[in-house]
Amino acid sequence: MKNKIDGVGVEVVKFSTSWCGPCKSYAPVFQKAAEALLGDYSFAEVLPEDVDFRSYGVANVPTTIVFVDGFEQGRKQGAMMTTEQIKQFVEASL
Repeated sequence: MKNKIDGVGVEVVKFSTSWCGPCKSYAPVFQKAAEALLGDYSFAEVLPEDVDFRSYGVANVPTTIVFVDGFEQGRKQGAMMTTEQIKQFVEASL
């Protein structure tokens, strides 16, 4: 999984922190979704030291954003609990 936003194709990006409890519980679900949907979309997890969250309008974590060629197409704050929820969110954003 990447730790940066490339701006190419469909990217599913989780904005997270190392100290956030919901982020920690969401991490294995997001990882599983990344593995299950590998090839369909690219996945990235970014931390505040990687990216300025404010430049993306992210004030709360975890926040998941779907980008298509660098443009935001969907945003969800909070943790999703299943791979299926993530898949549905991504597909609804396209």
